[in-house]
Amino acid sequence: MDSKKKKPEVILHGIAASNGIAYGRAFPFVQDDLDVPHYKVDPSKHREEVDRFERALVATRHEIAKVHAEVEKNLGPDEARIFDAHLLVLEDQALIGETIREFEATGRNIETCFQRVSSRYVQAFSEIDDDYLRERVSDIRDVARRLLANLLGRKAAKLGELVNERIIIANDITPSDAAGIDRSSALGIVTEAGSRTSHAVIVARSMRIPAVVGIGSLTETVDSDDMFIVDGYDGIVIVNPDEATLFRYGKIKEKKRTFESSEISDNQQQ
Repeated sequence: MDSKKKKPEVILHGIAASNGIAYGRAFPFVQDDLDVPHYKVDPSKHREEVDRFERALVATRHEIAKVHAEVEKNLGPDEARIFDAHLLVLEDQALIGETIREFEATGRNIETCFQRVSSRYVQAFSEIDDDYLRERVSDIRDVARRLLANLLGRKAAKLGELVNERIIIANDITPSDAAGIDRSSALGIVTEAGSRTSHAVIVARSMRIPAVVGIGSLTETVDSDDMFIVDGYDGIVIVNPDEATLFRYGKIKEKKRTFESSEISDNQQQ
């Protein structure tokens, strides 16, 4: 007999971001901050340091162009345009110029300088009184992380390789993370932050992965043994649902599936 006490059912409310109902075990996804070293660069090596920055910019552009092509092939041109915005961040002469000026003024390694400058950009965008522009913070963070990883010689594992048929639970998911998800790997997505207009949500929606965002604090308390229902229609997340709830959602899912199938059939006949 299992002596482990069953956890109580908890119902959380967020923003319905991508239609569908999913049930499965949690996959808590926390991206560790990149450990950026801080050191002074010998004045005789300054040109080499700027060259290193420029090579990382080129490598990052190539990576994003590759993601763009994959997303366009697998999901379509509209979803791929998300990564046009990422390429524009890398072409931003103000961001590049400010990083080089920071380096010239401090003599610190280029990773430190870029991290400082990109953090200022993130902070500035976060304070703008416009929902759409605030959402672009995720794009800047995504690009900055890619560039820093290239400067540090690191490669991140694709989220799709890690999930293995689970519900992804995260503070937020970057567009790059979302694009790396395999539909057969991720059953659903729940994030503490985000909105219906976030680029990651747009990618999830195109993959028809049920998603609820803006759920509030969750990642610090969730366990990989926790079971989740994700209701992307009504923005409801149920942690460790009891038998009655599982039965009720089984009926709801079947009704939704029948309704959507008939709706598709009607549209095809018109």
